Amino acid sequence: MKKLEILGFAASIAASIFLFKGIKDWKSFASERSDELKGTMEYDYGSGKEKGPLTRLQGFRVGHLQTVDLGKDKKVSLITRSLMPLAFEIPDFLSDSEIEFMVGKAKQQFMDEGGAESGLSEKSEYVKTAAQGKANGHLAEFDFWDTDNDGFIDIYEAMDAATRHNSFLRPDENDIRDMFESIDPSVFEDELVSGEEWIDMQTIGIEDRFNYWFAEDRRFKFRNSKETWLFWENDKTGLLMDIRDRVAKLTKLPKKVVYGGEPIQISLYHPSGHYHAHYDSESHIKSDQPCCHQVGNSSDNCIVCRFLTIMTYMNNVEEGGETAFVIADNMTYDHQVPAEQLNLSKHCQDANLLVRPSKGTALLWYNHYVDAESKFLGELDPFSLHGGCDVIKGEKWISNIWLPTSYEEHKEKPSIYYKGN
Repeated sequence: MKKLEILGFAASIAASIFLFKGIKDWKSFASERSDELKGTMEYDYGSGKEKGPLTRLQGFRVGHLQTVDLGKDKKVSLITRSLMPLAFEIPDFLSDSEIEFMVGKAKQQFMDEGGAESGLSEKSEYVKTAAQGKANGHLAEFDFWDTDNDGFIDIYEAMDAATRHNSFLRPDENDIRDMFESIDPSVFEDELVSGEEWIDMQTIGIEDRFNYWFAEDRRFKFRNSKETWLFWENDKTGLLMDIRDRVAKLTKLPKKVVYGGEPIQISLYHPSGHYHAHYDSESHIKSDQPCCHQVGNSSDNCIVCRFLTIMTYMNNVEEGGETAFVIADNMTYDHQVPAEQLNLSKHCQDANLLVRPSKGTALLWYNHYVDAESKFLGELDPFSLHGGCDVIKGEKWISNIWLPTSYEEHKEKPSIYYKGN
């Protein structure tokens, strides 16, 4: 899963630079896709083998309620939460017994294998750099820190400087005290650094501490969670296969697409756990490369091609842990999202769509459009930028089901996950 673990960070940095790269005229882009943005487009596949298998559910309008029969006496409500991206909320998608089974399996795997770490491991102790001298660039400049121009740097100015240097750093007062004391204990006794003291300070130690925080301190990592995977074919109870059949009925996609999906990812977030704004899939600009579900995730010459995501909350979170769609249904964004806004530890409440965790409730959203000509995978939906806000109290368990599909160029390559069921 190495390829998938690094996707979020790379995709989000790309989002902050060119969110809509290749889209020259945003108004024309929206106009051309007006029907598809509403989720009301219907496709006639006919009997030709050249047409792809993809379709999207109809969203109609935000707040629209549909009832979907998933079989085995289970009906669910499908509530449209946004049209850009096309996203739905599905209460009671998983039952308490299904959640208990899946979380139990995940806990056992965490104990047996440790799971895939994404920032949840204990941070290593900071070791002071032996280097002497000044930091690089603005970190060495007193004026960068002394924002009120009073000739002193106080704790709050230092906290602000850290965030302006790296938008994902949000140190507290004790972090700043520890940082300055490790450089020169005598300088920060009064919790102020004067201009004269700054001249002699080894500010390379500040740069080193900032780098340590971002690399080692889970509070400031891009993703702070723990993951493991449940493989469909390893379940002998039939419970996971029932869920998979439910996904097929819900999405109305062919079983070959659904049964070619990735293993179920189970993620655990503790207090301060988060996943900053990211995409679940990669840009269509690279569609000349095969998709990872066709060649294996360990390949460096593949892209992640997740058509849709079904994320289910596995518990009620005491406080925090919302899912944030940063620019959902916002036509005012034309080209870029500032890197600062990707930081959901700071900007969670600024997101256009926030969904609070509720046990058993699923969110379904489309990461891509459908190509109008081929009916295979189309352009990445720029509005699908999303993430998980900080858990403040308690813990958060979620499951992710991703259905990857191919671009027309590589339609002959089957999913490595498809077992012919």
